[in-house]
Amino acid sequence: ADLVIANLSSLSSGYPSIGTVMEMGAAAAGEHKLIYSVLDSNYSGSPNPGVFKIHPFLEQISTEIFDSMDDLWEFLDSHLGMLTGRNPHFGGINGRSV
Repeated sequence: ADLVIANLSSLSSGYPSIGTVMEMGAAAAGEHKLIYSVLDSNYSGSPNPGVFKIHPFLEQISTEIFDSMDDLWEFLDSHLGMLTGRNPHFGGINGRSV
């Protein structure tokens, strides 16, 4: 895979997603993959919200964090040509520059 999509939405429900976080770490450390994470913007992983909203590990390891799967799909739809090298123009869609 050229990139990893990590759906961390279950964290908002209190489910730890430990396996997903382990896969993210392996992809970042050994393979240097792009990691796009989805995490509800209302999520706060800290018992003390003044310290951090999202755990620093998740912020550090994610190439980008999206609020919803729809936001991620929209981003990928508009940037996939550039990410794969098929379209060298940033923001290109279907071979056209935006």
